Amino acid sequence: MATRIPTAAELHRQATLEAFSTKLVELLKKHKMTEAELARKIFGEKPTARGGTEAIGRDRINLYTHGKQLPSPDVAARLSAVLGFDFDSILSTDTEDIKPLDYTIIRLPWPDNRQLLRMSAAAPSDVIARLIDLVEAMFKKANLPH
Repeated sequence: MATRIPTAAELHRQATLEAFSTKLVELLKKHKMTEAELARKIFGEKPTARGGTEAIGRDRINLYTHGKQLPSPDVAARLSAVLGFDFDSILSTDTEDIKPLDYTIIRLPWPDNRQLLRMSAAAPSDVIARLIDLVEAMFKKANLPH
């Protein structure tokens, strides 16, 4: 089975999700605020059948804190206002300067036509681990030392 390598945009999105969720959790702790309390301040509250109230959008805040979803620009602005942190630097979508993969092939002066491959990749550690596994499997299949 072929291993799919993520694109630069996918790697950037994953890094953005992780950075956003980490910062949001840090700010919740700093302000000693629960997800429900933050949801109340951002989205409001609604009455319950038992006569109390519950936070609207707590499930959305949970998605943000667990790195599953990014907020809309409007919600990010409200989060910034409530928590006193500008999330724009984290939510930047500029991927122009991201080089996810850079490699050089050097032809070696050996009779068996070997080449040296040097590669660097900007990727999450699990992707790098899968790449290493893939290369090792290819070396093993070709009976090459590794």
